[in-house]
Amino acid sequence: MPQFILNENADTSSIMLDDFTHGYIEAMFFTNGDTGDDDETSLNDLGVAAITKESMASIKADCARFVGDAATLLEEAIDRGYSLEQAGRDFWFTRQNHGVGFWDREELNGDETKTDLGEKLTETAHKFGEACVCVCGDEIIY
Repeated sequence: MPQFILNENADTSSIMLDDFTHGYIEAMFFTNGDTGDDDETSLNDLGVAAITKESMASIKADCARFVGDAATLLEEAIDRGYSLEQAGRDFWFTRQNHGVGFWDREELNGDETKTDLGEKLTETAHKFGEACVCVCGDEIIY
């Protein structure tokens, strides 16, 4: 299976995505086809630049709030070799109740000497609820 590559078309330097938010948006684009509306191809064809300013602000706010709420857990996860980009992906997967997420990462598993970070990050993500993505006729992503 080919690797999914996020279409960041045009000049996205003005969007300024941190690693966590980049991972989150990548997962959002990757899984959009699972909604049954068959927009996955068109969503990635449009690219990141097609996300409305308001929607991008909402995405960045959710990501920043999650990172703030889970800062200590994420620091420990990074110490275990987990990346912020993967954490962003897992935030999307987990809040959307996909079949993968924080609980599914080996480096986040607990044992007698380590905290089970996957379970705690999952609990934090579920507090955010699910998010919706749609492409309107004007080829703008909301």
